[in-house]
Formats: sequence, C-alpha cells, structure tokens
Amino acid sequence: SYWGATVGGNIMDTVPIVGGPLKQMLLAGEIYNEQTLPRFYIITGYTTIISYLCIGMKCARYLAPKFGERIYLLYGAVAFIFFSFMPQGKALLIMSICGAALLILNLLGIFRLRDEILYEESELALQESK
Repeated sequence: SYWGATVGGNIMDTVPIVGGPLKQMLLAGEIYNEQTLPRFYIITGYTTIISYLCIGMKCARYLAPKFGERIYLLYGAVAFIFFSFMPQGKALLIMSICGAALLILNLLGIFRLRDEILYEESELALQESK
C-alpha cells in the first residue's frame, strides 16, 4: 500500500493548479509518513461506501418505485450502526453475505430493466443473425 499511496500522490501532483495541495492532503505532508496510509484507506473506504449507496438506491428505486429508496436508506443506516459495534470478524462475514445479497438485488434490477434498453440497428442485426 505504500506504493499505492505514492503513485496516487504522484498522480494527484500532475493536476494543474490544485495538484500540489491535493497531494499534500492525500499524503498528510510532502512525503509518505505514518498518517498517509490511514488517510488513504479512509478516503478509499468512504468513496466506496458512497458509490455502493448511490448504486443501491438507484436499483431499489427501479425495483420498488414507491418505497425502494427509503427502505434502502433505512437498511444502510441500520447496517452502518450495527456494523460499528460488532467484532471485526463477524462484521466482515455479515458484510460479505450482505454484499452478495446486494449483488443479487442489483442483478435483479438489471434483469427487470432488460427490455427497456434500446439497441442500435447494427446490434439488433447482429443478435438476429445468431
């Protein structure tokens, strides 16, 4: 992870104007130090959680248009609080099971929306020829 944080910091440094301050924020200074790795993990973890939440809300909205988003947000809030006070091993096991359940939920949403996707004529011709 040292190299991941170093490469991430160097990539941030290439952004014009704001690159230097972004690199200092990510690395907690000019170079890699004892605060870099926890900061890197926190940024990575929270962006992952937020992206899963947004995708899950969108799928829940399509599966249950009236109450899907509210139920999913309630699930997310309860799960976050529940996992915060649980031993790490059990939390990881339950999170893995819940992740599989969310994957199934997302695939169900995709399966339900399969007829709403419009294909171009060339793709339709390719599908009909098979």
